[in-house]
Amino acid sequence: MNMDTETDPPIPPNSDEALIDALVVVDPPVEPQRPNVTPIQYAAIIAVVIQFTRAFGIWDASAEQVDALTAASALLGALVFGDAGLRGLRNLGNR
Repeated sequence: MNMDTETDPPIPPNSDEALIDALVVVDPPVEPQRPNVTPIQYAAIIAVVIQFTRAFGIWDASAEQVDALTAASALLGALVFGDAGLRGLRNLGNR
């Protein structure tokens, strides 16, 4: 006579059904998230490429164009870093 207090789990009538139930995925697999790139970041990349072409002498810009490009680059930089700061604070809040 077995004196164990634990009971054996019941054996299902059809072991194939139990195998299928064991193999069913409860949660779908997590897909990797691609980076979320904003339109401002694309505009900043374009401004950087234009600045490089000017710096290496590929594009000869007038003084007004240089001033406008410098102002646009500063504004885009502020927007990109501001967005990064907001995302960082949002991630801290999710912890």
